[in-house]
Amino acid sequence: MTSAIKIAAIGASLAALVACSTDLERLRGTPSQANTDFTRALDGGYRELAQNEWTLQNDFASSEYFARKGMRVAKGETVAPERREDNDWRPAEAVAGDIEAARQRLTSALAANATQRAPAAAARAQVSFDCWLEEADDPIFSPENAWKREKIVSCRDDFNAAMAEVDQAMRPVAVPAPAPARVGVEVQRSYLVFFDWNKADVTAEARRIIQQAAAGARQIAVTRIEVAGHADRSGSERYNQALSERRANAVRQGLIAEGVPAGQIVTMAFGESRPLVPTADGVREPQNRRVEIVLR
Repeated sequence: MTSAIKIAAIGASLAALVACSTDLERLRGTPSQANTDFTRALDGGYRELAQNEWTLQNDFASSEYFARKGMRVAKGETVAPERREDNDWRPAEAVAGDIEAARQRLTSALAANATQRAPAAAARAQVSFDCWLEEADDPIFSPENAWKREKIVSCRDDFNAAMAEVDQAMRPVAVPAPAPARVGVEVQRSYLVFFDWNKADVTAEARRIIQQAAAGARQIAVTRIEVAGHADRSGSERYNQALSERRANAVRQGLIAEGVPAGQIVTMAFGESRPLVPTADGVREPQNRRVEIVLR
C-alpha cells in the first residue's frame, strides 16, 4: 500500500473516530482501580502512551490499541508485555532479535518479583517495551526514515534505562554468609561476592566483601581459601563457564591485593551448573552471578 493511500485511510479513520466516542476518551473517563504501586504506575504509563500516540504521533490506531489496554489496567486486570504473535506488528529482522531478547529480560524480572522490588521502573519498562515493539513496525515510514528511527531509539532507550533501575533493585546485597559459632575447633567462614549481568568487574560492594574475607583469613589459621565462580543461565554453557572463571580470577586478584598469600588460594569455576536459585535456561538471576569464598 502506498503512503498516499495509507494516509488517506488514516484520514478516513480519523473522520469516523471524531464522529463517535473514542477508546482514548473512554480511558480518560475511566477511574483507576489499580491497587498496587506497580499497577498504578502501569495505569499512568498506558494513559500517557495512548495520549502521545494520538496527539504527538498522529497514530490513531495505536492510540486506540493502548487506550484499550490502559482500560484493562484501570479496571484491575493483569496485562503482560506485548508479544509479536498477539498482534500484526512485525518489526524488521534487523531489530526483531533485540526486541525478543528484551521481552525475555523483562518477563524474567517481572516473574522474579520486580513488580514489588522496583514497581515504578518495572512499569516504565513494560510500557516502553510495548512502545518499542509498536514503533518498530510502522507501515508508513521505511526503516531508513530518520523520524522512524528516532521514535524506535527513544522507546528502546527508555526501556533500557528503566531496566537498568530494575536490575539494580533486583541485585542482591552482597553480605557475608553467616558463620557458625566457634566451639573449640576452627570453623569454616564463607562469603558471597555478586556480579552484574555479563560482567566480571569487581564493584565497590564486592570489593568490600573481599576485604572482609581477607580480614577473616588473617584472624583464623586458614590453610586454604577456595574461590568458586558461578554464572546464571542467560548465556550458553561454554560462555558461562568462561565467565565464571573470569569472576573467580577477579576475586582471587582482589584477595591477593588485600595481602592474602597467592599460594593459599585455590580457584574453581562451575559455570551455570550450580545455581544458588534454580531457574529455567535463559533466565537472568542476580543471585546466581556470584563467587563463593570459603576459608578453610
